[in-house]
Amino acid sequence: MKTNKIINAKFHEPKLSVQATLLTEQLKTRFLTYSNQCYLLLDPFLRDFIDDDVINERINSNQVTYIPIPHPSIDKTKVPFILPLNLNQQEDCNLLFHSVYESLFESHPERIDMGDGRRFCGWLAANSNTQLPDLARYIGQVAIQRLSEDRTILLRFYDPAVLSQLWPILSEVQKRILFGLAEQWTVMSGEAELHTFPAIEAKLFGAHTLGLSDEQYSQIRWIGAINCGLCTYRRSDNAPWISELQAHNLLMPIFGRLQNYTFHYYDELERLSVRALTIHPCFDLHPLLTSRVIGESSTISYSDFVKDISEQQWIKIQKDCIANYGSLSELLS
Repeated sequence: MKTNKIINAKFHEPKLSVQATLLTEQLKTRFLTYSNQCYLLLDPFLRDFIDDDVINERINSNQVTYIPIPHPSIDKTKVPFILPLNLNQQEDCNLLFHSVYESLFESHPERIDMGDGRRFCGWLAANSNTQLPDLARYIGQVAIQRLSEDRTILLRFYDPAVLSQLWPILSEVQKRILFGLAEQWTVMSGEAELHTFPAIEAKLFGAHTLGLSDEQYSQIRWIGAINCGLCTYRRSDNAPWISELQAHNLLMPIFGRLQNYTFHYYDELERLSVRALTIHPCFDLHPLLTSRVIGESSTISYSDFVKDISEQQWIKIQKDCIANYGSLSELLS
């Protein structure tokens, strides 16, 4: 289906409310096996909830549990938090609908492009013996990953846009460690559908470390650029719709091939994503470009790699890549 058809069918009223109602009922069904107990995960990192009376009321009445994240880049007033919902109560069912509706609304590509971020991060399920403070503490501990004795990173896996790209990178053991006490982790996908990540044999791991390899860390560093490129692509009309997983599979290979090139600015990585989706995911393999690096003894910059390629040359590159590697639609099938 084309990008404009997906957006018009699910992200605009009155179809937005219809979709929100449908997905809310789906969520209720999923939480039946958990005694109708749902944990709503929220993140005010980029935008607080001062404009959301429904959530703000729960915050002011101390009904939320904050996730402690000991990292200098996170203001203590901007940490994510969990709001427990008892779906046996109509008031909490209404709040569940509110969270679904708002999650759909903020997932619109134009809203994402505005930089508002995703405040409604997902709906978690846990065993009845799980204590909410333990769940919150575990998420905060896993969010800090140690790469070496003197280097740690903030892994914002609770952001649904990050999680969708992170999941294929991790091993099965790492996935189990990632979720810890959560038995199900459901997010709103870019297609305005629910996607549940299963946490098999969920339990509390003591170490909280994923043991990320250098290759995995490199791929994690590309997630932001891939998501930005995908957002830009989705705003173009009449293009084949690309899911987060499809974007991952299409773009990780070209990022890997070009990882030794010098990228002077972060937006160069974003432009690489857009070009790979709009021209071809294998455009870097075209002779017009590979001939530029033959005989080079040192690493060249990405900007030099694509410098002065004319519009007509890009058209030729696209045509030749489609002939040699298949069209985007074929690669997605």
